[in-house]
Amino acid sequence: QIDIDSVILNTDITPQLQEEGEVRDLIRQIQQLRKDAGLTLSDKTEIEAPDWPKNYEKQILSGSASVSIRIGKKLKVIKVG
Repeated sequence: QIDIDSVILNTDITPQLQEEGEVRDLIRQIQQLRKDAGLTLSDKTEIEAPDWPKNYEKQILSGSASVSIRIGKKLKVIKVG
């Protein structure tokens, strides 16, 4: 006989979870822009973006092989060096 325990799944989206999702989406978009521009991981870039979760800036930079991020009108990746 098998005992089946109940599982309760919490589906609440906390502000932190929402920011983490935004960060993953932003990094994915930046990586796509890098790919479209033919850049490799050794190519250092700067990011321009209208907004981003400031608490995750280091994660965005490391996840996108970028050296800096600044305010801009639209999401853009600029090769440096």
